[in-house]
Amino acid sequence: MKKRMMILMAGTTFLLQGCQVNKESFGTLLGAAGGAAVGHAACGNSKNQGLCVLAGAAIGGLIGNRIGKSLDEADKKRLAEETTMVLAANTPGSSTRTWRNPDTGVRGKVSVVKETSATQTSSMTVMKDRLQQTPPIDLIGETYTVTANRLTVRGGPGREFKELPPGLVKAQMVHVLGSVIDDKDWYLISENGAASGYVSAKYMTPAGFVVTQEMKPSTGTTEQVTVQTNRKCKTVRQEVTLADNSAESDEVTLCQSPDGTWDLV
Repeated sequence: MKKRMMILMAGTTFLLQGCQVNKESFGTLLGAAGGAAVGHAACGNSKNQGLCVLAGAAIGGLIGNRIGKSLDEADKKRLAEETTMVLAANTPGSSTRTWRNPDTGVRGKVSVVKETSATQTSSMTVMKDRLQQTPPIDLIGETYTVTANRLTVRGGPGREFKELPPGLVKAQMVHVLGSVIDDKDWYLISENGAASGYVSAKYMTPAGFVVTQEMKPSTGTTEQVTVQTNRKCKTVRQEVTLADNSAESDEVTLCQSPDGTWDLV
């Protein structure tokens, strides 16, 4: 039987749903410890440290049951951390990571062996009184920083759409849901878990980490709309060699959600 895996944390929800788990054997969740460490490392000295740790906790504890049975908690944590790192990596040469625990003699390797995209129709929460249009988007699900002194937010992907107050200011961080498929110059952003407007992509730069939004009641009326989305997927191979040189491996495919977490498919 297929079942959906959702990682639930206080104050966190998913904007899009629909990714189903079809691997019953996968799913040992280590809790927040491994992911929190990854989130902390990814955010560095960010002022949003607490939220970054929350994001790490959301994607940090993914390892296969088959491998998990052979590892102690320290090795499970390390495997989860390395898996998170390769999922988050976007630079050449960063798709493989190796590690070794000198205390147990266990060593491991995590690699992204395939990258694809998946197209699906999804339900999205939007601010009804702000958005004039919801075209298909390529999901990004990352935190971006504003580079312009002032950046206008609009009700649709174009200068012909109405300007939405209050706008964004330089160095402000905002969650980018995705880029408009038919016009990559525009990003769809969100506020308090709901799509809230479009901004020019050329005045936005990746912050280098994912901040999972702390959900609060939206300031306006929201509604659910159906949107075509393209989401990034990665097939990850996990290999572990134990102290007695016996080996275990697993291979799973995960797709990124707009909040930066990864769902099993």
